[in-house]
Amino acid sequence: MDVRTHLESRADGTRVLRVAGELDLHTSPRFQEELQAAIEQPCESLLVDLTDCDYLDSSAIHVLVQAKRRLNGRADKLALIVPSPQLRRIFELAGLDEILHIHPDQAAALPQNSNA
Repeated sequence: MDVRTHLESRADGTRVLRVAGELDLHTSPRFQEELQAAIEQPCESLLVDLTDCDYLDSSAIHVLVQAKRRLNGRADKLALIVPSPQLRRIFELAGLDEILHIHPDQAAALPQNSNA
């Protein structure tokens, strides 16, 4: 299966990278390119929306961890939207829910809700 991405900019300065399909060893390089392009553009925060992601493996997790490292120390903030309990469980088992901001939906992930 292929991966599809779509990057949108919101009026509040948030960029949302929507990912659909499967993130695996074959599709992670394209995902990494798209994510890197999104990181290079100034924004208040960057949301990676995995709502339509059916599967992800360790290569996709590696891409996300590397993105988090690239953003450290900058005003930009990376957060994930992961509504699927199965995908959330992968992040939890790897202990990544402690270092990545993971939210169940876009409303919970938006910057004005992060302080609530």
